[in-house]
Amino acid sequence: MFSLQSSTKFLAKYQPFSSLPKGFDFLVELVASFIEVIAPIFMVLAVLNSSYKKHGKMAACLLALFVVSTILFIHNPFFKGEQTNFLKSLVYLGGILLIHQQL
Repeated sequence: MFSLQSSTKFLAKYQPFSSLPKGFDFLVELVASFIEVIAPIFMVLAVLNSSYKKHGKMAACLLALFVVSTILFIHNPFFKGEQTNFLKSLVYLGGILLIHQQL
């Protein structure tokens, strides 16, 4: 996350990111990194303090959207060698949705 250059190059290998400008790939990486760091913090705050419940639910929805996007574009089971990563992402998605339901 401290150097998004390698992540941007990795993302550029996959469709539709390979046909988009490099700046857009960088923006996607920046937003994804922000969601990956901030959303779990708000989810934990919502579990610990009920006044953050609304923010925790929104953070869980954003994180679920991120995981679904990752499944579709990166860990698609139709891509070679991505079946295990696809299943791991499904487990993460299930956990996120379970936390969302409990908030």
